[in-house]
Amino acid sequence: MPAWRTAAPFAALGFAAVLLAVVAMVFFGQSPTAPAGLAVQPTLTEEASTPAGATTDQAGMTPGAPPSAGSAAPSGVRAALTTSARTPSSPEATQDQRTARTTTAATPRTAGTTRATGSPTSRSSTPAATRSTTRSSTPAPDPAPAGAAGRIRWGTTYSGVATFYGATGEGNCMFEASADLMVTAMNHTDYANSLACGAWLRVSGPKGTVTVQVVDRCPECPPGALDLSAQAFARIADPVAGRVPITWTLQSPAVSGPIAFRFKEGSSRYWCAIQIRNHRNPVASVEVQVGGSWRVLPRMEYNYAVSADGTGCGGPLRVTDIHGHRLTGQPAVRPGVVQPGSGQFPSP
Repeated sequence: MPAWRTAAPFAALGFAAVLLAVVAMVFFGQSPTAPAGLAVQPTLTEEASTPAGATTDQAGMTPGAPPSAGSAAPSGVRAALTTSARTPSSPEATQDQRTARTTTAATPRTAGTTRATGSPTSRSSTPAATRSTTRSSTPAPDPAPAGAAGRIRWGTTYSGVATFYGATGEGNCMFEASADLMVTAMNHTDYANSLACGAWLRVSGPKGTVTVQVVDRCPECPPGALDLSAQAFARIADPVAGRVPITWTLQSPAVSGPIAFRFKEGSSRYWCAIQIRNHRNPVASVEVQVGGSWRVLPRMEYNYAVSADGTGCGGPLRVTDIHGHRLTGQPAVRPGVVQPGSGQFPSP
């Protein structure tokens, strides 16, 4: 048999094997020139890997964008991407990133918007006329009923307990220290927002009676109670007792000289606080003249009547006691100076 006949079958088989190999490489992505078992990375063109309008870095990557699935990272970058992909960040960092992204998406910046922390409100942003109108529009409290300083009424006897403390004459009523220590602190209820300041009381106890002036407030004392100076307490009871039952009544003793006015420190024609001193009877109200009428000034717990917008500061004042007696005067705005008036309240 000729040699070519013998080799023909083997040649046919070899051709078939090569043909099968080519078909396999076409369908399974293997290069005809690659060594057996090695996959060839497909080459991506710049147009395919970079979105329209985007820029690429020197390695051919779009800044800030990871390679798409199935694409090869440029030379020198693949290792870094592989390491990053295999090393997940900590849960805390991941959560922070999610929070930051959520916050940014939920609160987008708007042109012209300023954060509140960057624009504090200025006090001068409110016009002066507006501030004045707002304050003066608040109604002043009505004067106390005739014959009464808060709960305390003329001709009524009150009962309670007496204690004592190291009084000096100073206190919530904002009087100066005094050598005359026949004074007392009034319980909070009967103090009545300073309406009792300067009032005179006749106090009776186990050993006797004493007349005292209200100069302070006793916040913890129950209604009817008085916290006397040590000197006054010794007139009505043995100091060893410490706490004794008492009765007391409102008095109207004769005092020397006229009533007096005192403007508080810091007072001016724009704001002022006025205190009435040396009055025989408790003061029910202090008024300033506005045009042809009178306006009651609100009374503070520290025993001053305040004109918050300066209305009437330095102008005529009208002072009314609990019995309805009235005195007028026009003291100058001289902070811290006691200025005598021109009259005194009569006895009821």
